[in-house]
Amino acid sequence: MNSLKKQAADILARKREELGLSQSEVAERVRNRRVTSLSEPHYRRIEKGLAVPNVVSALEVCAVLDLDVYEVWG
Repeated sequence: MNSLKKQAADILARKREELGLSQSEVAERVRNRRVTSLSEPHYRRIEKGLAVPNVVSALEVCAVLDLDVYEVWG
């Protein structure tokens, strides 16, 4: 895993835990926004640094976690 993926994964996990959310809840909240779909397994891969979301998913995850997309994937 490259350092940028690791850094993004760490930021997402830290913020999710700070908000008291599970990975499943983050994926569900993204889906509930009805802009894009995000499965729990795919979110887990993003948070482990094994996958990078598309732009729309990245924006939606950041909206749910109240993060700036540039802060995460800048």
